[in-house]
Amino acid sequence: MEEINSAVKLTYQRSKEKGLTLIAFPLYASLSLARQAQIYQKQSKLRKVIYATNIAETSITIPGIRIVIDSGKVRQK
Repeated sequence: MEEINSAVKLTYQRSKEKGLTLIAFPLYASLSLARQAQIYQKQSKLRKVIYATNIAETSITIPGIRIVIDSGKVRQK
């Protein structure tokens, strides 16, 4: 969760600095339903970047997603 939030924050900062048209969202189980619902809203002229846990990425389908990048790293207790 901390890594996802850090990546979202860094993506936001870098995209703003470089003038990119993208928006980053976190996605994990303990995120509020209202925050989770934001990823399904259409973003006109913005590219969505979604940082998700491995459980979240296998249990949902998000319309408009064209590319999925999996780091191959799994963090287990």
